[in-house]
Amino acid sequence: MSKSTEKYSREYKDRAVKLMLDKGVKASQLSLELGVPASYLSHWKRDYLKKQNMIDGKTPQTLEEAGKRIKELENELIIAREERNILKKAVSFFAKA
Repeated sequence: MSKSTEKYSREYKDRAVKLMLDKGVKASQLSLELGVPASYLSHWKRDYLKKQNMIDGKTPQTLEEAGKRIKELENELIIAREERNILKKAVSFFAKA
């Protein structure tokens, strides 16, 4: 991390990120309000989310890995749709009763 971002405390960084997440404020807008470069805010947000295990930080390194991940997500989507359809039928059934 560059020396220029080290002048901000962890608490300050976390509060700025929470503003972005809780209030839906964009880094560019908050940058103007706080006088902090938007790139710092974006970096702090990414680090915060990684720390909170909200993102895994992994990106596919090859097309093969990306293809495998896409296939996994497609399978999850199929399962979710099947579950949704079952729930719709159940709601319809119990609504008639």
